[in-house]
Amino acid sequence: MSQCRNCRKIVPRSRVSSASSICKSCRREFPPLSCVYCRTEFHTFTNDVDRDAALCLDCEAYYRQYGVPSVCGCCGLQAAFQGKQCERCSDYIQKYGRPVTCQECKRQCAFVKSEEKRQKVDGKILCILCTLEFKRRKHKRERKRREKDVYEMNLSKQAKPSSSDEVELQTLELKQIEQFDFLRATSVYQLKEEISELKKSLQKKNQEMLKKDKEICELKARLAEQDRSHRQKVSQLHKESKEKCDDLQAQIRSLQKQSGRKASLSNAP
Repeated sequence: MSQCRNCRKIVPRSRVSSASSICKSCRREFPPLSCVYCRTEFHTFTNDVDRDAALCLDCEAYYRQYGVPSVCGCCGLQAAFQGKQCERCSDYIQKYGRPVTCQECKRQCAFVKSEEKRQKVDGKILCILCTLEFKRRKHKRERKRREKDVYEMNLSKQAKPSSSDEVELQTLELKQIEQFDFLRATSVYQLKEEISELKKSLQKKNQEMLKKDKEICELKARLAEQDRSHRQKVSQLHKESKEKCDDLQAQIRSLQKQSGRKASLSNAP
């Protein structure tokens, strides 16, 4: 027996997901979302109303601390909050060594993991994006196989008159599952479009702020230059006026001396 991480109910271990630790009913009620930065799939629960539904817990914490991340130099995702590499690639480099060429996209952003982990992707060496795409395709094939098995089982039971109600119920459940999957895919697509528009708007605002900061710096530099030029001019004018006053005073003293000599000469017998 295990406890669901969301509803806290005690359910059989077979009904609890080993990755997310939630029961099947909660998985249906809270389908997984993909983080817009690291692309990790995560669930949002009842008590997560105040969280950003587009970010996983780790990316949300990093975003609050470091702001918008840059593009990772290894995997190419916009998830590098510190430095030139995202946290996943930094951990993988320490654990598995330098990245190698991905067998799907041919980019040098995959890591040689253990044989046990490679068996989950048919023994291939894939990058994170190709791994997620492989798992999505595999999940889609398994879902179609299950639906086919249910459909074939229903066909085998149609010959029995007593099982007609059960067949109709299962068919109705299949239609409801298909409708739910369609609504979920539509909602996820709309959310991704809204997130993309918000990111574009945020980038535009950042560019406008950088442009305004640059203009403010240029204006400050211009004002400082004008102030320095004005001070130099005032100092030069003050110096010139002082020199002129000194010259005039010297001329006045010279004239006074000449006037005194003339007066003394005129008064002599």
